[in-house]
Amino acid sequence: MPRSILFFIFVSILLLGGCTEDEPPKALLLSHESLPEKNITNSSSRSLPEVFAEKGFFAKLQKPYELIFCYVFLDTINESILGNYFEKSLQDICQRRLARLFQPHFLPDKLSAQSIIKASKPEEVHRDFFSHVQDQEMVIAVVVYTQEQKISLKRLHLKTGRMSAILDVSFHSGQDIATQVADNFPFIVGLEGYLYDLENLQVVFRGEQESLLKTKCFPKESTFQIFRGKSLVAGVLVNTKKIYSQEGFLLAQAQILSKYSIHQEDRVSQIYFTGGKQTIQVLGANNDPMKGYSIFTSYQGFEDTQEHYRGTTDSSGEITIEDTQKKPLYVVVAKTVKGVNFTFTRQCIVVQSNSLPIEISVQNFSEVPNKEATIKELVEKAKEELRNKIEQARENIKKGELEKASLALDYAKEQLQKFPTKETQVLSQAYAKVYSTYNEAQKANVFHKKTLSSLKLQNEADQEMEALNYQTARSILLQANNLWTNDKNFDVPAYLDLQNRFKRVEVLLKEESESIGAVRKYLAKKIETLNKENTSKNKIMELQENINLMGERGELREEVIYNDRFLLLQSSIVLDKLSENLAKEANFYLSQYRDAQSAEERRKIYKKHEHFYQCSKMMDDVLKVLAKLLL
Repeated sequence: MPRSILFFIFVSILLLGGCTEDEPPKALLLSHESLPEKNITNSSSRSLPEVFAEKGFFAKLQKPYELIFCYVFLDTINESILGNYFEKSLQDICQRRLARLFQPHFLPDKLSAQSIIKASKPEEVHRDFFSHVQDQEMVIAVVVYTQEQKISLKRLHLKTGRMSAILDVSFHSGQDIATQVADNFPFIVGLEGYLYDLENLQVVFRGEQESLLKTKCFPKESTFQIFRGKSLVAGVLVNTKKIYSQEGFLLAQAQILSKYSIHQEDRVSQIYFTGGKQTIQVLGANNDPMKGYSIFTSYQGFEDTQEHYRGTTDSSGEITIEDTQKKPLYVVVAKTVKGVNFTFTRQCIVVQSNSLPIEISVQNFSEVPNKEATIKELVEKAKEELRNKIEQARENIKKGELEKASLALDYAKEQLQKFPTKETQVLSQAYAKVYSTYNEAQKANVFHKKTLSSLKLQNEADQEMEALNYQTARSILLQANNLWTNDKNFDVPAYLDLQNRFKRVEVLLKEESESIGAVRKYLAKKIETLNKENTSKNKIMELQENINLMGERGELREEVIYNDRFLLLQSSIVLDKLSENLAKEANFYLSQYRDAQSAEERRKIYKKHEHFYQCSKMMDDVLKVLAKLLL
């Protein structure tokens, strides 16, 4: 059975079964509640509709986008069925979700849809098509590849002649086609707005607020081109940073991404980024291809350092650059003269695959008047920049900002290598002096980091020693020792302290199997288990023996690292509390004895009183011994 018939059966089942179009996932939308209200004041305290009406674009803000969907279904014998269902479903989605933003119309035209998708400029679309769309604003070409389950979308703006890049999306079923088109076509429409406050650089968007939010086209940061009337203002881009609502309008704070000025009430149009690769062509004054111009690109700003170098234009003046982040690329076009890069132009580029080469005009360096004087002037400017970088590195070192100093020195070194040695002898000496200072600061910084790491490891070892985990403590101290093994510039007192700790751990490990080792474990572990209920004369005598042995063999000198005084101090605190509890218990039974009703009861109570009293008295004797040992 042919695949097209199978697909028809599949789609027919879906159509007969009916479907409901869900709203976009809430997680992908900017909810109305999440938008902050921002008070916008002006000298006359007029409302925004009044301000926009005065500026002449209030009516334009209210006007929905007039779109005509020129579509075709390929690789199927059921074009009419799928087409009718597509129109009805997409119309229904727009009516429920985007009624006040988009007004869709439909044109099933295979030749026109494919022609727009393949065209790189409006002139390549066959002429008969334009007679059908004279009153429309934009055309959205929709080509559905039913066998591949892929949809290609492309926008042609009939007022400006601008074409978008191709947007490809996948679908899973016949009913999914309209949903995917509805969710994605706003990205290539290029939502519009107007600049109305140059002082604060604010933009107001065309369309009703809630409908705009439902398009999912407003991430935290969007990039827009500038139009003045129908003309594109080349080289000027703005970014929206913060979106907020005001009086039913959607507004944004903007930021200029170029060095050019903008005008009040310029129109902005959102850009759809495809990423990928883009060819640029560098041309001279007479549109001659400029060979041998260096190209630098960056996402942060106009940079011309080696890390941002992308290549040199070929004999046709062309070079291909790549966009990996779907953001505007800052492009610097420079010419290398005597090993130094001299910038000829800076421009923000939007990389959009499948588009024509972007043309950039520069001055032909060979035609520059007073060429030798110009070269000398440019060289002097480069030297001055080099001096500034060396001085910047010096200041960074003073402030302890070694990473910034390293970047400045790397740049200075790179530039020094481009000059003849004789021309930069003084600068080379200044660089060498600053670089030497940087090395010393780097060594001090490394030493400081080593010291901190060593102290941190020593603290970890101290905690293990308190728990009598000698082997673990030894391993940690070995790590600290290894930090200094191959470094002669260590702090001698700190290093000697580390060695003393290590030697003491070795002694404690050796004594672990001896009687003094057992005493340490007893004082650290078993003494904590004693309480008023389980204390007996025999246990106190055992305790006394262990403390006496600690007094004979323990290391109680305070100047010795990891001495046994800590164990005795901890023991003293625990036993002092225990002695107090034993005394309280003895007094309790003494009061009970006085209130006893019979001789038998008094005998039993007195026996308990005597037990706790004797234990308390013996514990006081132990505490006296401890106090002498700790003197």
